[in-house]
Amino acid sequence: MGAMLDTLSEQLLDAQNECTLCWSTTDGSPAATVVSFLYAKESLWMTTLENFPRIRAIDRNPKVALVVSGKGSKMGDTRCVSMRGTCIIHRDAQIRDWFFPLFSSRVLDKSKLGASMMAKSMNNDSNLVLQFTPEKVIPYDAQDMMNRANSIP
Repeated sequence: MGAMLDTLSEQLLDAQNECTLCWSTTDGSPAATVVSFLYAKESLWMTTLENFPRIRAIDRNPKVALVVSGKGSKMGDTRCVSMRGTCIIHRDAQIRDWFFPLFSSRVLDKSKLGASMMAKSMNNDSNLVLQFTPEKVIPYDAQDMMNRANSIP
């Protein structure tokens, strides 16, 4: 079972659809990239291509970290949540059939036709689905402090 999320973290995951995914390379060095996500079933769900190095790294060591920032969202620029947890790589059609329509609607929320076309084009064997389940959640909220500081003449 994953970690319980506080209200701020839940709001960030609802407001944002982009996160930074971090993993370890073969020599233990950190690596990261920004990816789109869908929050559902107490997990963050993402997609990536089978041949990307992060897949080999996550297969080797499924312990990863994620950061979701409020930047550019209604939550405000100085809020974020950092999470550590386990990432499962799904390669089966049943998960893809569930994930891609929801994911596409989330990232293309202004175009039903665009989301449908995206879901159909992405749902293939080379696009894998990553399921991240948080085990440790660290929210950060400096929005009130920044708002007060910005109001100083």
